[in-house]
Amino acid sequence: MTSAEYLRTGRPDIEAVVETLCLAFAADPVLTWNFPLDLANRSALVAGFFRVTTQMILDHGGEIGATANYEGLGVWSPPGATALSEAETGDFLNALFTACGEGGERAAIIMQALDEALPADLPAHYHVMFAAVRPGVQAQGHAHAISNLLARAANEAGAGVYAEASNLRSLALWERMGLRRIGPEITLPDGGPSLFPIWGDAGTWSLSPTPKPRSAPA
Repeated sequence: MTSAEYLRTGRPDIEAVVETLCLAFAADPVLTWNFPLDLANRSALVAGFFRVTTQMILDHGGEIGATANYEGLGVWSPPGATALSEAETGDFLNALFTACGEGGERAAIIMQALDEALPADLPAHYHVMFAAVRPGVQAQGHAHAISNLLARAANEAGAGVYAEASNLRSLALWERMGLRRIGPEITLPDGGPSLFPIWGDAGTWSLSPTPKPRSAPA
């Protein structure tokens, strides 16, 4: 069983968050497009991407929900989070280029594509940037605990939930939680993969007790 705590701006252990994200997204098609597996110093560049992006979200009112030891977590912006100014957007993109090295250009392309695809007419919502569980502790209730945490916060705020699934497996997980696809796929250039915008209406989440952990397959 997992125990969840809500970690707000300024409180989370950023390096623990980055470690979980790096492990969880290691084989993700979007991350692999951004940082090819043969890229020199790839691990440090991937960590730089997650560190800069997560810190930017926290600096603008974002939050992190995490289970014990950061084995499962979500990084999201709540309704009313401060939007980046034009100057701040430029600073963020410059930070991505610095942190991501050869992957900086594609990192910027991803972030700009997500921003352009965000529907302008969405009602108040939580925008989930990352949701992850470390390999080796999957199927032990971490994802369920984080989704319940997000659902409770969204329901109490009367807000919806928006996210971009980066692969078909995560899309299926979001759909099982009651979200649905909205709008066209976000297809990255140069033969890149697609992301899938998804939406959950306010009050549509189904909260239930965290399931008993299952043994990992041999």
